[in-house]
Amino acid sequence: MAKKRNLKKEIRYICGDVALEAILTAEYIPQANISKLNELVTRIAEFQDHAVRNVTFTFDKAPRDFENRALYRRARKAYYDAAFTKFRDDFNNQLAEIVKELNSAIPQQQRDLCKEIAGK
Repeated sequence: MAKKRNLKKEIRYICGDVALEAILTAEYIPQANISKLNELVTRIAEFQDHAVRNVTFTFDKAPRDFENRALYRRARKAYYDAAFTKFRDDFNNQLAEIVKELNSAIPQQQRDLCKEIAGK
C-alpha cells in the first residue's frame, strides 16, 4: 500500500506544480491568455482527480484458477506491471498535452526570452 500512497502523492505534487506554473504565468506575464490559463487550471484539477482515482487496479483471478502458486504470482505480477505501465504512459501523455497547452498560452516573445535565459 505504501507504493500506491506514494504514487498518489507524486501525482498530486506534479499536478500542483503544473497548476502553480499556470497561475504564476497568468499573474506575471501580462500578454498571457488568462482565460485559457484559468481553463487549464480547472483541467489540471480534473486530471489530478481522475489520475488519483485510477491508480487502484485489481487482479480478477484467484490462486485456485492456476495450477500452482508460482504461476499465479507470475500472472499477477505481469498484470500489475502492464497496468502500471499503461497508467504511467497515459499519465505522461496527458501531462505533455497540458504542458503544451500551457506553453501555447504564453506569447512567443516570452517563450523566446525564457529559452535564451535557460541557454545561459
